[in-house]
This record gives sequence, C-alpha cells and structure tokens, in this order.
Amino acid sequence: MNDTYNNTSEYSDNTTNEIATDAALLGDGTNRDIFNNIERLEAFQEKVISVLHTDDQDWALRTVLDIFPNTHTAAVALFKSSEPGQQIYRNIASFIKTCFMNMQLDINNLELYRSLLSFYYSEKTTITMLPAKKQAFYRMEFEDCEKDYEKLDTLEHKMDKLKIAYRMQEIVSIIKAPISKHIVTQKIDQINREVDLNEELAGQMKESGRIIGNLYLPPGYEHFSRFFSAFLKDHPDISRNVFLMMRFKTGKHYDEIHAAIQDELKSYGLSVLRADDKDYTGDLWENVCLYMLGSSYGVAVFEEIDSRQFNPSVALELGFMLAQNKRCLILKDRRMSQMPTDIVGKLYKEFDTYRITQTVEVALKSWARDIEIA
Repeated sequence: MNDTYNNTSEYSDNTTNEIATDAALLGDGTNRDIFNNIERLEAFQEKVISVLHTDDQDWALRTVLDIFPNTHTAAVALFKSSEPGQQIYRNIASFIKTCFMNMQLDINNLELYRSLLSFYYSEKTTITMLPAKKQAFYRMEFEDCEKDYEKLDTLEHKMDKLKIAYRMQEIVSIIKAPISKHIVTQKIDQINREVDLNEELAGQMKESGRIIGNLYLPPGYEHFSRFFSAFLKDHPDISRNVFLMMRFKTGKHYDEIHAAIQDELKSYGLSVLRADDKDYTGDLWENVCLYMLGSSYGVAVFEEIDSRQFNPSVALELGFMLAQNKRCLILKDRRMSQMPTDIVGKLYKEFDTYRITQTVEVALKSWARDIEIA
C-alpha cells in the first residue's frame, strides 16, 4: 500500500472501520480470547498509529483508552507469561507516550490528554509491563519532565503550559519528588487564573488594583509594577517564593536559622527570599513590600537570641502577609516567655536555639503537612 493511498479519505474510512471492528473483538473477549489474539492486538495498534495525524486521532485514542485498561486488568497474568505479549504491551505504552507528547492540546482534547497521562503513569498498566523498576521508571520520567517544567513560565500559550504542568502533576502524584503535587496543582490553578484574568481585563487597570501577568497588586501599590520586571527575572515563579521575616543580623545562630529554613523548604521545591538579598527599589520599606507582594508564603521568626525585646519589623511584616491571605508559619523561640501582643492568638510552632537545625526542620515538616505541600 503506497503513501498516496494512505493519505486518502477512503483509506482513513477503511482503517477506522477496522479499528472499530478490532476494538469490539478485543473489548468483548475473555482472558484467553485476548491472549490468543495477540496478532490482532498488534495489528490494532498499527492501525491506530496510522490515523494519528488525521481528524480521527481523538476518536482512535479514546477507543484505545476504552479497551486497554479493561483488557489489561483481565489478562495481565497472561500477557506477562508471554514474551510476545509483554513486547506488544510495551509497544502500546510507548505508543501512548508518543501520542500525548505530540498532541496539540486544546480545550476539546484536554480531558483526553489527561486520560492518556493517567493510563501511561498508572501502576496498574504501564509499569507492570516495562522492564525498568518502578522507582527508576518514575524518576526517569520526572527528570525528563522537569526540564520542560523549569521553562514553563517562558511559554506564551496557556495550553502549552498546562500540557507540561498536568504531566508533572501525574508523575509527582506517585513518587516523592523535589516538586510536590500541591505546588504543581497550585501552579495549574495559577495558569488558569492568569489567562482568565488576562482575557477578561485585556491588560487594563482593575478597579481595586492592578494585574501584572500572574501578580496582583492591591490598591496603593500599583506603582510597584515598575520594580517587578527585575524581580520576576530573578524569581519568576511566585507560587514557589517564601518570604523570610527575621532580624537583619549575622552570627552563628541567625545563619543557622536561615540555612535550616532554606534547606528544608528547598526539599519541597520552594525558594526562600529575604528582603536584604537584593535592592530593587532604592528604599528599605518598599523593597520589603516588593518581596512580600512577590511571595506566596511567609515564615516569621520570633526569637530573643541577643535581645529580650522582639523585633517589631517582624510583626509588621507578618501582619502585611496575613492581610493578603498568604499562608505563614510563625516560628517561636522556645525560651521566649510570651509572644508580642499583636501576635497573641495566632498558632505557632516552636524551635530551640540550642538545637536550631533539628527543631526548625521538625517545625517546617509539620507546617508543610498543614498546608499540604508535603
């Protein structure tokens, strides 16, 4: 059969009819019927691949998804007992990945794309048939997807971003990875909000503030828009930014607190920022505000290491963050007799200045579970 015929509507119609016929046979067969029809299964796969670049692509892929989960569940033992059966299923898994990696995503096939991901990354389907061990397989998939995920914010189109983000979400739902499922889910929500807002506002001023990309500036802070181009170049993913509120001092204890917080939150894919990291505004308070507006989370440290008086700036910054409804962890030095008056009533977690790293890590792990990023 030549390529000219392959590209005709007659060929497409004949092939889709054959796909439907094979699908009906494979879907209705018993375990033994399916096992004995491996050659038909292979031919079915080849026919589906042959229509991937036609208007019948979505229909063919839905047909595959309708059949193979049930077929696999019913006949997995038989497939595994046969090298030809194993090879065919590996080919099917590879074929499914080729499909979702090359799909042109749009609103009409988004759910189909997610179904393909679910099929491919399911422990009940692909992983059973692949020669690689489970952790090695998912780790390899994570590392492959991570390369695209790191560049996600540079993409212009919503569907291109969602294609990468949904794949990452499926992977990190199964294994523990440097990027948590909660972070990816939050990123997906952010992408949808960003595009919806951009479409609705078309870059115009919002009555109660201003939208810059995926960043909302509350009333009175619209002028910060001129600072954010530089800030976002350094910290493009606001959903991962954590603003650290503590004394601007150096010394063994302060450095250890900072390092412990930074290292632990890094394991969840979060980036810890301090207002003294870099001056973007030329004004101390405005620089602090810039960091607070550009962060999704906050950690406030209350301690009495060198002074029995608490730092009022920490309480002020914490109040600013809480007023924006941002999730904040309050870390309290265990040896402090009481919290500042305006913080009383807020939940906090304690740490020990004689065992900083260990106790800060425990507090952060607990907080990560509280906000569902662990």
